[in-house]
Amino acid sequence: VGFLVHGLTGSRAHASGDIVDRLQAHYRSIKGYSARFTEETRLPGTGPPQIRKGRVEILIPSRMKWDYDDPDKSDMVVDGSRLWLVHSKRDEAFFWDLDRDSQMPLGYGFLMGVGDVRKSFDVESTRTENHEWILLLKPRDAAHKEQPIRLSVKDGPPTITGLEMKGGMGETVRLRFEEFAEQKDFPEGTFVYKPGPKTRVRDARELLSAPPPWPRSGDDD
Repeated sequence: VGFLVHGLTGSRAHASGDIVDRLQAHYRSIKGYSARFTEETRLPGTGPPQIRKGRVEILIPSRMKWDYDDPDKSDMVVDGSRLWLVHSKRDEAFFWDLDRDSQMPLGYGFLMGVGDVRKSFDVESTRTENHEWILLLKPRDAAHKEQPIRLSVKDGPPTITGLEMKGGMGETVRLRFEEFAEQKDFPEGTFVYKPGPKTRVRDARELLSAPPPWPRSGDDD
């Protein structure tokens, strides 16, 4: 999303290829950003989605921090080598080693502006009546074929307004963004997490290998 935050001025062409090119060009020029977000998470086979709000800060291409307004929600920090899920109230933290883990949802890497859109995705675009674009990004990587990313992009100039993706355990995550602000610098320590002496630190692969907390399709009640 780094290259989607603020649209480029200039060309007013409205072809889908043009908007992808402009987004890609801006991704290569921006250093970072912050935004308010609303997150809806729906687990397979469950009722209404969980809705939470907060602020995200991203330093392209490898640092990210999600601060939730809800104190019971685990915040997330990407420090460049690890992704941390931090639950301060329980003094517990899960981590992914990014250099060896291929199961982290592709959308999070995309949010940090990693990669090349045309090289990594097959793109389908639809123009809405509200002068917005719906971009469906289908990963070409076989390992992520089942993790398409759906973007809502407001044109004139292009600005991202929403993102939908699949999480690592099959959940559907929908994000809406507002109050975008491009940032060149962040306070020291923004993207650093250090567990305390009593913090329970666990490898997040435990979450991926554990049975899901909801019935699988076909399971007995």
